Amino acid sequence: MHPGMDCPPEDARMAERRPFTMRKFWHSLAAVLLGNALYFGLDRYLPPAGRHVPYKIDWGLAIDFWCCLVFYGLLARLKWFRRG
Repeated sequence: MHPGMDCPPEDARMAERRPFTMRKFWHSLAAVLLGNALYFGLDRYLPPAGRHVPYKIDWGLAIDFWCCLVFYGLLARLKWFRRG
């Protein structure tokens, strides 16, 4: 900003951003729980390469993440998580 221009106080700018809200928390938690439920429900039908092995980064972990991501997107489309 240019010198002499009025600038809102720091507290006012921080109140606008609010990076974390309870709505986002519940949205993320629901997506993770539903995504994991789907993945572990389908786990026995996946090929061995698609099954997650604990403490390893593998395709099973990627599939689990994708399931959670899909539910995150689906829940975002619902009015339940929208404002207004």
